[in-house]
Amino acid sequence: MVDIHTHIIHRVDDGSKNIENSLAMLEMAKSAGTTDIICTPHYRKGYFETEKQEIESCFIELTDRAKDIGVNLYLGQEVATNRVVNEIVKGGSVFTLNKSRYVLLEFDYNNFVDIGNICFELKVCGYVPIIAHIERYTYVDASDVEEFIDSGALIQINASSVVDGIFAKYRKKVDKYLKLNLVHFVASDIHSGRKYLLDKAYLAIKKKFGKERADKLFIENGKRVINNEIIEK
Repeated sequence: MVDIHTHIIHRVDDGSKNIENSLAMLEMAKSAGTTDIICTPHYRKGYFETEKQEIESCFIELTDRAKDIGVNLYLGQEVATNRVVNEIVKGGSVFTLNKSRYVLLEFDYNNFVDIGNICFELKVCGYVPIIAHIERYTYVDASDVEEFIDSGALIQINASSVVDGIFAKYRKKVDKYLKLNLVHFVASDIHSGRKYLLDKAYLAIKKKFGKERADKLFIENGKRVINNEIIEK
């Protein structure tokens, strides 16, 4: 499987306090059958503003220490976006996913943000926005998600929202989005201390929607991001 949303790099956000935590998370991912991981530390103005050089340095250290684990690592970021941060994305101050046209975006969970317009503006500039954990935005419903896709965005949900009882409140939304074919990726959003559930989510979606659909959400679309290839909506 390919995991496009993770917080595995140590000391750069709230994901991993040290490299030992990071290596333990990678071991969990490996055991679950994940072969490729995009590391996506937060950029959130006023909270997580680690310099690109520091992120890259920690990523290189992790990659070197993780050689024997056998998981391919790539660098990106999860960008909490607003008008100002949109300019930061366009200006190259944050990492896109493996230096591709794809950029992972996070929005305010409870306060309305004009997600469609922000995604459209990025699309016009040549980027493909991927909206992280779409199920968590309280002001978003299925008709909004359709609009975001029309605006040029792709949609990611968290594995924990598919199978973990702690996040059961998101289950109804996730099921609806999957039934309406409004999801392009399932990812772990793993942090230190959280369960790695990508394998369980894969099996659940495979059982409900078939192997072809599961492979697209967990493997094929992620590979296309890594290779900067077009993803069909």
